[in-house]
Amino acid sequence: EDDPYNREDSKDFTVQAFQDMKDAGYSLMTDGSNAYTWSYVDHILNVDLDSSRYVKSSASVPFLGVVLHGYVQFAGAPLNEESDVDYALLRALESGAGLYFILSYQNTQELKENGILSQYYSVRYDIWVNDLIARYKEINEVLKDVQTSIIVDHKFIDADAMRIPDDNELTDDAMAALLAAAAAEQAAAAATHESVRLTLQTIRKNLTVCGEKLPTALDEAVEGSVANLYKLALERGEDLEAAMAAISTAKDALDALVAEKEALEAEKEAADNATTEGEGTEGEATETEATEGDTTEGEGTEGEEAEPTLDEKIEAATKAHEAAIEAAKAAYVAYAEASKTASAAADELVALYEFASANIGMLDANEAFTAEIRAELKALNTNLASACEALKAYADNELAALADAVAQFKADNPELFPEEEEVVAPEAPEEPKAELFNKYAVVENSVVYEEYENGKKLVLNFNNYAIKVKIDGAYYTVDAYGYIIIA
Repeated sequence: EDDPYNREDSKDFTVQAFQDMKDAGYSLMTDGSNAYTWSYVDHILNVDLDSSRYVKSSASVPFLGVVLHGYVQFAGAPLNEESDVDYALLRALESGAGLYFILSYQNTQELKENGILSQYYSVRYDIWVNDLIARYKEINEVLKDVQTSIIVDHKFIDADAMRIPDDNELTDDAMAALLAAAAAEQAAAAATHESVRLTLQTIRKNLTVCGEKLPTALDEAVEGSVANLYKLALERGEDLEAAMAAISTAKDALDALVAEKEALEAEKEAADNATTEGEGTEGEATETEATEGDTTEGEGTEGEEAEPTLDEKIEAATKAHEAAIEAAKAAYVAYAEASKTASAAADELVALYEFASANIGMLDANEAFTAEIRAELKALNTNLASACEALKAYADNELAALADAVAQFKADNPELFPEEEEVVAPEAPEEPKAELFNKYAVVENSVVYEEYENGKKLVLNFNNYAIKVKIDGAYYTVDAYGYIIIA
């Protein structure tokens, strides 16, 4: 009681006992021993080779196998007491563990009738002996040359694996592919038919519009014609010239007032200098007084409106100059828009006619319209050809020259168009790519790739179906709860 033992003392006693037995030359085997005993033992039983396999566990990794393999012999739980022997064998291979059996040669019935020993319900030697030999041979064939090699790589390769479908699934897939192909062909035929129908309707509509507007496109007497729009653009150009002249006039008036103020300030400065030097005469003093009187002149008598001061005139002239500039900018916008409208009107008519003319042959290949309508449309197409060529020439000359004039004006008057800072739109965040659903995808973390120090590689399939897996560019088939060796 005065000097009780604690857990650390118990550990020290155990370590000393192991050390003594090892020094005595014994080969030691333990059952699920703690890490501090590993350096003394040669065999460990009931090592945990699997996780709890709870629903929230994402994966099971052979941590103890990676730590112990190559240094000490170990095995998991008795294989003959596992609920799924194939699964347990794969876990043993994954960790590089040996196999462990608990068997009874006789009196197994008595074990079942004992409350404590009834846990040994599957230990009959005569039942398990053949399986025991076969399993030992199987695992020895895989692990015999890696007993002293450590595990250097372990990873899940589900992304490179797929479930091998059975014959019924392959038949269903083939049938689905045929149905999809037939549906696609039918949809394509329907789309082609609809495209032809829409094209024919467009030809008729385009020729109708061109028949109304193309012959009079260059007639200034027709409201809304291209020639009339061009004439309006020229008028807007004249408005712009007048606005530019107004800028020049306002600038001249402002410059004159500024020059006048500068002259008065220079004269006053000279007078002030003369007074400071004491060189002025009485007459000069009188003159100075007269000048001062001139400055206040214009204040007027009571009841009369005072004449604006020079500074007020300059301020008003500055505002007039700025207003003239803004008016010129507005005039330019109107000029440019009118030019653009005229060109767009011509381009639209030409495009409408050229589309109809290029596809006019479709009229005879289809019977969407009556023979009379087809004949009328073909005749209209022929009659409009010369009008379209004239409009194209007009666009290539007058309208093109007008567009050049608009662009040249902007280039010649940079003071009216200060460079605007380019606003760079922020890049839209990249949308996450939708994960493709693969109907033959394997269960997550169910296919394992493992490599040993000596270069031996294993692929383990923890699924209850066969899979096909890609390793270093080659494809391999792995049976359900099976494995392959890659040398």
